[in-house]
Amino acid sequence: MKKNVILIVLLLVVMSCTDSVKSETAKNITSKEVEQFDNDRLFIIRYSNIIYEKNGKTIKIPIYQGTYGDVLYKDFRDYCLKMNYLEPKVRETGFIIKAKKGELRKTLHGFLDFYKGNILKSLIDKPTSMSCDGYEWFIFYDFVMAGLPCYMMIRFDTSEIDNENYRKYKTPYDIITNEDMENPNFSYSFSIGFKSTD
Repeated sequence: MKKNVILIVLLLVVMSCTDSVKSETAKNITSKEVEQFDNDRLFIIRYSNIIYEKNGKTIKIPIYQGTYGDVLYKDFRDYCLKMNYLEPKVRETGFIIKAKKGELRKTLHGFLDFYKGNILKSLIDKPTSMSCDGYEWFIFYDFVMAGLPCYMMIRFDTSEIDNENYRKYKTPYDIITNEDMENPNFSYSFSIGFKSTD
């Protein structure tokens, strides 16, 4: 009898903890936390973490410069649909990090350093692929969370120096960013349940 009572109490505690985690994620999203960028499928997201649910698993991805706690990816999507930022079955292109004029490279390095401290760790100097098409950089990082393959893509405009020297670069830290951009920024996105080569 005592064991049954203890078991019931433990189950109630676990259920209340689960409810509190759910209640701590954002449901009433506003333009303060999620801002559409340039009338495109790009967004500035100011949450600390975005939580994806895939194949019965929960993947919590930290967000650079985020300060507003956690948000479920589903709630982010619902907000974008409600605001007509996205259409059903259409994904966001990615998230945007804005930089001050002349500080794009510094901001990119801060971004890389942030992810070196969590999901990318020892991978930061060894992206899965790093390519330049003469207009844009594409950097892919494959990683695994909760047993699921995931990847992050970083994308930004090239500079003239990059176009001449990009084959010599070994890591993203070598890239000479385009500091002449009128609106300096770079985008990034996450794919959960896939490798960048899929």
